[in-house]
Amino acid sequence: MIEQAQFQSPWVLWALCLIPAFILWAWVERRKRAVLRFSAASLIFKQGRGIRPYLLWMLPALRITAFTLAIIALARPQEQNTRVKDL
Repeated sequence: MIEQAQFQSPWVLWALCLIPAFILWAWVERRKRAVLRFSAASLIFKQGRGIRPYLLWMLPALRITAFTLAIIALARPQEQNTRVKDL
């Protein structure tokens, strides 16, 4: 576990303030989905929903997670006052 950590470039962490904007963007993009007009809609409803609608939230969540982890990696976290054990 990292007990004493510091960042090589702590100013990069200010980019974490962009995460709420990405969440808002993902929410707006989901609301703008196109509507399919189909003359025999009853056939589509009998088909079933499948797994895709249940997994649609995962793509924006994974993008936000990747963005957050990339920012933390760019800030370069480092441990201090650690001893290295030789083999």
